[in-house]
Amino acid sequence: MLSVPLSKRSAFVRYICDQCILGFFAFVSFMCLAAFTQEPKTAPKRVDLPFSWTDTSKPVAVPAPDRKLVLRVVGKKTGRSYPDGETEPDYFIERNGQRLSPSIDMYSSPYAMWSPTSDLLAITSTDGGLVGSWEVFVYGIEQDRVVKHNVMKQVQADLARRYPGGINPPGLNFFSDAERAKFAGNVDWVNVLACHWLHDPERLLVNAQVPPSSSCGANMGKSTAYIIDPRSGRILHTYTAQESERLWNECDGN
Repeated sequence: MLSVPLSKRSAFVRYICDQCILGFFAFVSFMCLAAFTQEPKTAPKRVDLPFSWTDTSKPVAVPAPDRKLVLRVVGKKTGRSYPDGETEPDYFIERNGQRLSPSIDMYSSPYAMWSPTSDLLAITSTDGGLVGSWEVFVYGIEQDRVVKHNVMKQVQADLARRYPGGINPPGLNFFSDAERAKFAGNVDWVNVLACHWLHDPERLLVNAQVPPSSSCGANMGKSTAYIIDPRSGRILHTYTAQESERLWNECDGN
């Protein structure tokens, strides 16, 4: 996430006050999407996962629909000793009682969604709190190995073209040309979250979003829903803003 100089913030205060409520609800929208053109028949629900481990934490098992694969979360000693021996969640996929490698790395607020055919697992988490960055990766099994698919690149690039970062509000000169060039040159700041699995054929509905933060400019909080290929990330369908808004209240987990 690009930082904003403190010297510029005072000029932006009134604009942020006017936009904060809109930005908040736009953020909520990424958790509230569902299939608009095709409702899945048996797509599994999302499962929220622990992102810390305490003395009272218990192991978690999230089986695929056919129950041949299981996502497991257990406590693992880190080897660090502050203040005492630290334990953190260990995420991995198991098949027929055998742990598959490598393990799965996650950040805060993770949730999992198995595909209807049970061969793919979508994991969403954030490394920056509620604002983001939110990321989704899809995991599959190839030759007894867990393979990670980055499915975000195309939707991040598309959303950044639709709603560029660093756009100045009317009448303000908050962002420079150089700052806008940074947003355009690296679109990793775009949040992407998995929302819902479709099948026949198997596809993934995701939401991409400009983070709801003043550091992203006048387009903060704007988002678009996409249907993508769950391995390549290729965009198969792009929803209009009006269509995306109609999906808000139908998302898995809400």
